[in-house]
Amino acid sequence: MHAIRIVPVFLGAAAWLPAAAQADVTADDVVTNMLAPARAFGFEVTAEPVRDGDTVRIDSMVMTYALPLDLGEARLTTNGMTLTEQGDGSVALRYADAMEMQVAFSTPEEGEVFSATVVYEGFDTPTIATGTPGQVVYEGAFDGARFSLSDFSVEDEDEEFDIAVSGSVSGTSRYEITEGDIVTVALSTTSDSMQFDTSFSDATGAGSEGRQTMTGGTSELELAIPAGQVDLLNLDDALRAGLKMVAKTGGMQVEGTTVTTAEEVEMRQTTSYMMESNDLTLGADGVSLAGAYTDFAFELQMPSELPFPISGQIARSEGHLNFPLTETDGAVPVALRMTLEDLTMAEEIWALFDPETQLPRDPMTLVVDMSGDAALTREPLDIMRMMEVGPDEETLGRFESVTLNDFQLNAVGAQVTGEGAFEIDNEDRETFPGMPAPSGSIDLQVTGANGLLDTLVAMGLLPEEQAMGTRMMMGMFGTPGEGEDVINSTIEVTEDGQVLANGQRIR
Repeated sequence: MHAIRIVPVFLGAAAWLPAAAQADVTADDVVTNMLAPARAFGFEVTAEPVRDGDTVRIDSMVMTYALPLDLGEARLTTNGMTLTEQGDGSVALRYADAMEMQVAFSTPEEGEVFSATVVYEGFDTPTIATGTPGQVVYEGAFDGARFSLSDFSVEDEDEEFDIAVSGSVSGTSRYEITEGDIVTVALSTTSDSMQFDTSFSDATGAGSEGRQTMTGGTSELELAIPAGQVDLLNLDDALRAGLKMVAKTGGMQVEGTTVTTAEEVEMRQTTSYMMESNDLTLGADGVSLAGAYTDFAFELQMPSELPFPISGQIARSEGHLNFPLTETDGAVPVALRMTLEDLTMAEEIWALFDPETQLPRDPMTLVVDMSGDAALTREPLDIMRMMEVGPDEETLGRFESVTLNDFQLNAVGAQVTGEGAFEIDNEDRETFPGMPAPSGSIDLQVTGANGLLDTLVAMGLLPEEQAMGTRMMMGMFGTPGEGEDVINSTIEVTEDGQVLANGQRIR
């Protein structure tokens, strides 16, 4: 095995971060409760609790997960903890001064092929567990706690490289574990500050160093695990059995810097933004992703290659996506939305192609908002079944309708807006050979296009003949609208396959 040299330093600590409430539990109740999520997911847990009076000590704990198809196993090992009954119905959890967590993967043929060890320090405040047997709440705080990656190795890695990751975190956490046929975990954290430092280098001298800091913010996680029913090769069944995850993060200021060096060329990247929200929902109804960020700023410097930095800002960006993950009984709603508001670039970038400031420098905006109805006719997360699907079998799913709720593009003095809707006939693949037949219409409006063409020609960026061809195309598909330099266009597709532009047939 070719081990990789490592600089002591990170990795995530969420599951073991200190996290008290009220009622009557024993140390043994807490041990059983803490391990319930892992056991529900399918981990085999090996631990030997030793009781000494009102204290239960666990010197080490090993969680092993057998990978599907006899591919091997994943193993998580920690150096344990002590659990002390407080005499008031609560239990105090204390961790080792340097708590170690090792993650390893092994295969039957090669043995251990990957391992990494993370060391957690500074979690001095005990976690207090309260509640009742089968339903326990854990609360705590951590101030300047540290974590670092202390060992990292990969089997048969040809090239040697150094990697270092470390960080610190301050905040509070609360989580509740409820046992049952479906084990649930509800976690909430409040972060005062968090910092991650990373570095990487290889034998050629190339490498990178980075630091990311996060200030403020809250996180919530809800997890439901159907005990003994999670099969990685068929997560569709697990979702129908109750597997679910809801994760929400927001109110966090993020700043980061990365310096990369390769072949004596240095590149420095800096970013900053406010994460207003970042949400994920995953369950039998499908997956939903949503995020909103404000005051995003970026800068890229390459002193040896560029005489000035490349920089810009985005006042606000939003995104939303939802779609099904299991076979549906007919069509269900789907949606996609993306927004970039007030994108601006540094004047040095504009000056590269417009030194005389002929193009407007107004902030640019892009909005795409689409929805529709779609059906899944297969189980996409049933891996073995998907591997058996032949090339001539029915596709994974179908769209039955698509709606463009809003489209906006504002840039360099021009604007394009649009909206429309189409029905999709999946049984008709003859009207438009090889694809389902759409029917419906879309309305478009273009403002400032002729003025933009004139400017591009005057700047020498667009030949006159190409501008003329573009004007002819706009005249073919559009009609003059109200106001100066406004073109309207309605594109319609009829049920019999005709394509009309403003009522004139073009197909």
